[in-house]
Amino acid sequence: VMDRTRTRFGRFRMWFSIGTPVVVLGAWLLFMARPGVSETYLWIGLLIIYAGQSMTTLSQMAWAAVLSPEYNQRSRIYGWWQAANVLGMIIVLAAPAVLETWGGFTRAEGVRVMGWFIIVLMPLTLMLALLKVPEPSVVAEKDRSSLSDYLALFKRKSVQRLLAADIIINTGPAVTGSLFFFYFLTIKEFNSALAGFLLLFYFVGAFAGGPLWVRVSYRLGKHQTLALAAVIYAATQIGVLLMPAGLFGLAAALMFLAGLPFSAGPFLLRSMMADVADEERLMTGKDRTGLLYAILQGSIKVG
Repeated sequence: VMDRTRTRFGRFRMWFSIGTPVVVLGAWLLFMARPGVSETYLWIGLLIIYAGQSMTTLSQMAWAAVLSPEYNQRSRIYGWWQAANVLGMIIVLAAPAVLETWGGFTRAEGVRVMGWFIIVLMPLTLMLALLKVPEPSVVAEKDRSSLSDYLALFKRKSVQRLLAADIIINTGPAVTGSLFFFYFLTIKEFNSALAGFLLLFYFVGAFAGGPLWVRVSYRLGKHQTLALAAVIYAATQIGVLLMPAGLFGLAAALMFLAGLPFSAGPFLLRSMMADVADEERLMTGKDRTGLLYAILQGSIKVG
């Protein structure tokens, strides 16, 4: 739908604007839910917030892809995008713990603050983006993609490699993220508060890693930088596996190091997909930026 959209306001800017109130509505339903709400209520809330998230994430990634046609500038754009993404995670993760420890809030009140973080900042950051970030028009035929066009993209070697790398790179953090608290509580013998701080160290490392990997990609290229980051990620995860139980200082240092390569995969793969969109436009005359990023979002969810 985004690839078929043509308005003076822009394609991706418009869909980002449409998706924002959907996210806000879903956040209100879920984070402000009172005890005793039905399963149907929660199901509808999840459906709404994920629909909004799909619209806003997809339109934002595609919008970023058309901001610059230059190879390294795309790495810079997505590198800072990922740094901001991780900064948001850090704030949301830290807020309940800080409010509980020093503000006298209950756990439920801390979770509601997470919801208010979304509800208040989404409209404000939308206005900031609309006022400050243009959407360059791309000269290409309006795409009316059929299922055969969609499947044809999967036949491109560049698309196949990016999707395979994306599934593998996202599966690692998905596994460790799902098991994180079980692992550090039961195997490494930390309490829940210390385990939460270790997760914070991980995301601080991820925040620091964004600009670092952008610089490395200028020198090595995107694909070699991604390979290097993946090897470092594997090595640091092995370090976390082998470290002795109960040593918080060592664990914090290793979690910071493990976080450093976390940012490389998301922004480099998105930057490379922007290059693939150029390749597709040159070969077919059609702008399928939205469709390619929809495929990339799908592979993230498969992982």
